[in-house]
Amino acid sequence: MVVFPHAKVNLGLQIISGPRDFIPGYHRIKTFMLVAGLNDILEVVPSDNTETHLFTSGIGIPPGKGNNLCLRAYELLRSELEDFTKKKLPPVDIYLHKCIPPGSGLGGGSSDAAFMLRTLNDMFRLNLPHERLLKLAALLGSDCGFFLHKESMISAGKGDILHPFSTSEIKGCELVIIIPPVNISTAWAYSKCSPKTPVTLLEDILAQPLDKWQDNLKNDFEPLIFEHYPIIRKIKQHLIETGSSYASLSGSGSGVFGIYSISPPLAQLRQLHPDCMIINTGIDVS
Repeated sequence: MVVFPHAKVNLGLQIISGPRDFIPGYHRIKTFMLVAGLNDILEVVPSDNTETHLFTSGIGIPPGKGNNLCLRAYELLRSELEDFTKKKLPPVDIYLHKCIPPGSGLGGGSSDAAFMLRTLNDMFRLNLPHERLLKLAALLGSDCGFFLHKESMISAGKGDILHPFSTSEIKGCELVIIIPPVNISTAWAYSKCSPKTPVTLLEDILAQPLDKWQDNLKNDFEPLIFEHYPIIRKIKQHLIETGSSYASLSGSGSGVFGIYSISPPLAQLRQLHPDCMIINTGIDVS
């Protein structure tokens, strides 16, 4: 079975102050996660071996630190079945072709893990309900549950509280994502952040006209990331200077995106940033 885990970008990201005991080790956040047209390729097939194996190609995955989220998703589901249903999950061979760069803030690893859970559920007709898959996804990553849906959503809490949201302000616009050769650790970024109380609700900002977003729709990681990685600040500046209606860092990673209501000047952007990956895609506002 072949599936195509998709990326996301964050329209605004608020790191919210308050008691942390309800989610130990995490901060409260609020963000609008928009489905982006960049995809990994994930193929899962029954294996003739007694063990499950992962084969990767494309962009390299950093070694160690539990980066093989597809394998973690398989093991989590295998344990779930054995503990609660006494069923055995057959071994599989996993072929993952990476197109979404790790550490870019585009959610590639979380998307791979979520799609792995859903694919195994479909392949082996496990009939696990969507709610159960969401609980398993939350154990793999705070934003994994988002990728079990097919629409853009507001994400709150530690990233696992989701509700559908859409805005017509970006309908018909184009998305340009620029990813420098920089891998930023999510754990490092969160350890250095400074939570605060938002002045305005994220939903209220998103309801404003698009030309108001640049001044009001903020990613709270930007001051930290820009200080340590000036190239990322420069990318955002170039997106604004070349006519994007809104430009921002995505998540806590290195990827920066611009929303263009005009045709984006891709040749100029490629000339400005020859060492970066540049993706141009439409926007799904559903």
